[in-house]
Amino acid sequence: MKNILYILMIVSMFTMTLSAKDIYIRVVSVENKDILFNISYKLNELGYKTFATRYKDWNRVYTGPFKNRKSANRALILIQKHVSKDAFITNIDINAKENTISQSKKIKKQKKRKPSKIESAEIATTNSKSMSEIEEVDNSIIAEDKYSRFFIGVSGGTSKFNVEEVTLSGSVPLDIVLEDSGMTYGAEVGYYFNKHMFLTLNYQQSTLENVSFAYMFTSLNYKFGEIYGVSPYVGALVGYNAMSWDKDPIDTTEKNDMGFTFNMGAHVGIEVPLGDYFSIFAFYRYINLDHKTELSTDTGKKEILHNSEQNFNLGLKINF
Repeated sequence: MKNILYILMIVSMFTMTLSAKDIYIRVVSVENKDILFNISYKLNELGYKTFATRYKDWNRVYTGPFKNRKSANRALILIQKHVSKDAFITNIDINAKENTISQSKKIKKQKKRKPSKIESAEIATTNSKSMSEIEEVDNSIIAEDKYSRFFIGVSGGTSKFNVEEVTLSGSVPLDIVLEDSGMTYGAEVGYYFNKHMFLTLNYQQSTLENVSFAYMFTSLNYKFGEIYGVSPYVGALVGYNAMSWDKDPIDTTEKNDMGFTFNMGAHVGIEVPLGDYFSIFAFYRYINLDHKTELSTDTGKKEILHNSEQNFNLGLKINF
């Protein structure tokens, strides 16, 4: 288990060095070029440069470039709030020789105060062939965003169980010491319905000194907007689990090798993107259990109850 955690740490540190190229935000597309000055002013107030292009009857406004998807996502939240709710992230070759792009210095600005009237903006005109190429790039990115909603993830951490030892009659001394903490690891595959809602199918294994638990469950989750590069999320889960004793609590002829129960639970977590394809996540998870091991000897009867489990995990996710 330690080797898995070391691998996760190494991969996370490596992927943090990755950065995406030519990442821009398309702020808005408008027919009336006279409003571009106000758009440029708002972007300048937020600290972003302005790039404008003309394609047929439309004027397109971009800002960027951003060094990676994480910084672009942070900018997108501000731009959608203060400039245009229809803004989205895209990839274009802004420095391509065949594309003439006007930068913010070509748009008339007034930095100290907001203009009282709308002024026209100077826009570079591009030929239809070069802009068609940009349009094809944009469409491919949109298609990629539409279908790149699957992900897989692995995680590892610690588990804490609520364990009760109940004597029903007489005296039943155990041959083992009941532990309530151990290690846990898991794997998941998931699908995003949109930027907030996603579904996962999970496998989880938790191990104590003398007993182990295997889980199969699905979870429905809601991810909130990104805050300083971190996206919190919450989710509810439902599924089945199996408990098996590696060593029986007492030496009896009656074995309690495995028991299956239905389980429900919830978790809260955070996710931090590392470029376009990787992200790290951490979560706290609570799972309700109903495992009861009945022990009966000539001297008495006893029950061992495993009522719930709590997990604290760190993981790595790969987005497709």
